[in-house]
Amino acid sequence: MTEDTLDPSLDGSPDEELDELRALVVEQGGDPQAAQTTDDPLELAALAFDAVLIPGSDRYTLTEVAQRAGVDPEAAHRLWRAMGFPDPAVDTKLAGDLDVEALRLAVSQMVDHQGLATGVRQTRIWAAALARISELWVDELRSALDAGTPIPLATEAAVTQIDLDRVTWLLGYVHRRLMAAGLRRELASRSTGRGTERAVAFADLVGFTTLTEELEPLDLSRLVETFEELAYETVATHGGRVVKTIGDEVLYTGEDPACVLAIARTLLDRSGPVGLPELRIGVDRGTAVWYEGDLYGPAVNRAARVVAEARPGTLVATRSFADAAVGTMWSERGSAELKGIGPTDLLELHTA
Repeated sequence: MTEDTLDPSLDGSPDEELDELRALVVEQGGDPQAAQTTDDPLELAALAFDAVLIPGSDRYTLTEVAQRAGVDPEAAHRLWRAMGFPDPAVDTKLAGDLDVEALRLAVSQMVDHQGLATGVRQTRIWAAALARISELWVDELRSALDAGTPIPLATEAAVTQIDLDRVTWLLGYVHRRLMAAGLRRELASRSTGRGTERAVAFADLVGFTTLTEELEPLDLSRLVETFEELAYETVATHGGRVVKTIGDEVLYTGEDPACVLAIARTLLDRSGPVGLPELRIGVDRGTAVWYEGDLYGPAVNRAARVVAEARPGTLVATRSFADAAVGTMWSERGSAELKGIGPTDLLELHTA
């Protein structure tokens, strides 16, 4: 059933919408009886998505999944929570054979308590990353519904865009590429003796809090998307690495100050032309270590504090960063009392 094949005699009445959604649930392999138990079009849409993404997910409780997989129920619950889900009621049937196989595979190499702890930690990290990826499809559905698209048409359009084989293959490919690059980066860092010394930068959108009150949700999401696109493209072009984005802020790093400065200059120059508010950037150089895909350490803490000292459209650096940025012109800013850090000499990138 597609938009082109919908019966033109349908007038879009609530009953006909329900019939369309029930037909979609059955077409995708869902349970016809479950579809008849609700008159909520949004619940029917959810049943259609469940049929596509997690077929047969109403057969077993989480404890029954553990029993079928031959796994300690407590381990199953820990892994379930690591994915970000709350413990279900004891008698809630929310899983199927797909979940049994996933649990069996997840614990196949967990030979002791330490193995389980590692598996839980890995699952938590994977889930956090994949949750954001999954929001791409949620965003499409949300935009369609917000624009007034009828629920059956919005649901069907979203269902047809879900190509699990393609998505799974591409995720595997990107994972392999990132893993290889990360391992090579770690080995290269050790071979050059750079160790944990890194240049770190925070770039912040000025006035973002005010914009969140003024812009419509869709316009706000587009602004954040534009910022992230600019950040990822610019950082990659100059050989840096985006650590994470947090709404109005991006944390990125580079092997040396020259790389971080090249990124900063491009971000400052290009933010206006792409329709973004002014940026301000804070940078430091020092100890920063990777853990679970995030960056930690004194350099990160200082850069986070320094960015608050920067005026719109400027970059402010610590003395350690400026001293390492050979050939760069700076203007003295004096000493600032950084929260949790203390007096710190700051310099502003000279642009005149």
